[in-house]
This record gives sequence, structure tokens and C-alpha cells, in this order.
Amino acid sequence: MDPATLARHALEALKRPLTLKEALSSVVDFRIDRRKKFPLYEILMIAVCAMIDGAKGPTDFERFGKAKLRLLKKFLPLRNGIPSHDTFRRVLGKIDPKRFNAATVKWLESIADVTGDVISIDGKLLRGALTTDCKMPCIVSAHSHRTRLVIGQVKADEKSNEITAIPNLLDVLYLKGAIVTIDAAGCQKKIVRKILKRGAGYIISLKGNQSTMHDEIRAFMQDPAFKARFKKAKTVDNGHGRVETRTCWQTDDIDWFEDKDKWAGLRSVCMVESVVYDKSTGKTTSEAR
Repeated sequence: MDPATLARHALEALKRPLTLKEALSSVVDFRIDRRKKFPLYEILMIAVCAMIDGAKGPTDFERFGKAKLRLLKKFLPLRNGIPSHDTFRRVLGKIDPKRFNAATVKWLESIADVTGDVISIDGKLLRGALTTDCKMPCIVSAHSHRTRLVIGQVKADEKSNEITAIPNLLDVLYLKGAIVTIDAAGCQKKIVRKILKRGAGYIISLKGNQSTMHDEIRAFMQDPAFKARFKKAKTVDNGHGRVETRTCWQTDDIDWFEDKDKWAGLRSVCMVESVVYDKSTGKTTSEAR
């Protein structure tokens, strides 16, 4: 094959989306060859497909595999059928979770364009589950609004460690052109710098964990003299026995904010007021954030 043709094939290969099997090949198989009944890629591919379908754990992975056996056989040899839930649990419990996560993220990057997508990052405590030192584990996940998929996860030992887990998750996500949203736990200068470094923008909740900044911006946003000049949008949701009206005010007039330059990429601030009318009680409650 001449060099020009070889170069063309190489470029075409680079443009081609990465297959899930190719991406998962970076995960190291810890098992002894003579004891392997199922190739590692079969176990991992079934688990990934099952999770996309909503599966929560090893038992669900086995059920998914058996229910979709005919479909899966179009893509996988499955000479020994579907692995048991014990096999899924044992293998997934011993592989390197960082490599597995990085491999799935790499695959998602190759098949999805996140430009303009909204990526929500949130941490949730796994209630009913405890680590060996009796702490409740926290899983920090990144959710794509466009694809409705979880595109990355990392584990923190407890909710207070969410701040340290978020940068680790950002490191393995492809975010160029996306908008990242995080609750108040992500309102940290280090985190917004990391988001910008990954090529994304951000919308982050501001609460009492940044008390001075929160008080200053809240007072500014609620001042009638300024509020009349802000951009405004409103939505009304009617369902589940209540009517919720949300009003959002937004402004890029933030030159007055003394610490503006300490927050990389800060361009505007907004306030959302939620007014809820409960039809059964006749009561109205409101909250501004």
C-alpha cells in the first residue's frame, strides 16, 4: 500500500466513532486465563448496555442479558451464554473503576457531540449502603440533558467529599462547548477554573457556603431600583395538585461586584423566584434562589 493511501486510511480511522469494545480494551483483566469462562469485554459491554437501559446492579445486568440474548448475539459471541449476577459482581468489583469509567467516557465522546448540551453534575448519597468504615457512600454523576444518559461517575466516601470528587469527574469528561450545571457544592473557584479549562461554560447555584458573595448578590438582585432593568422570563407548571410559577431575572451588570475577577469566567448572575400554590390547602409558598 502506498504512503498516500495508508495516510488516508489512518485519517478515516481517526474520524470513525470508537466502538464500545475498542474503548473497553483499555480495562485490564485481572483473571487467570485458564479460569475465564467469559471474555472481559462481553461482561463489560453487557453491563454498560444494561446501565443505559436503566439497570442498577449485577442482578439487573443478568436479567437484561437474558432478556436481550438474541439481540446481543448479533454483536457478541456469547459462547457460554450470559454471565451470572455473581460473575458480574465479582468482575466489576475488582476491575479498576477509574479505567472503566474513562473507557466508557471515551466511547461516549466518540459518538456524541456535547456542543450546546447541558451537563448536570450532582452528588447523591446511597442510602442503605455503607462502606467498611460505616460511612454512607456518595456517587457524583454527570448527566447529559440531550442524550438523557449518565456520561460519568465517581465515588466519594460521604456527601462532604463531593467538593473533592467533582474536579476528579471533570477531569475524565469531554465538555468542550457544553454548559455545566452544579448545585451549591460546586460553587468553588477551583471548580469553575477546571470547567473553563475543559472548554465549557457554567451555571452554578449560589448559597450560604459562599455567605458574603451570596448576601451581596441577593441584595442586588432584590433591589427594586435595579430589578426593573434585568432580563426576565417566566414559566408556569400546573400538575400534581399545585401550580408553580417560576420567574427568572438575569443581568450581566456585575462590574460593581468586588470579587468578580476572582471567579474565572463569571459573566452574569441570575435569581429564580418560585411561587407554589397548593390547590388542596389553598396555601401559597415562595422561595428565591
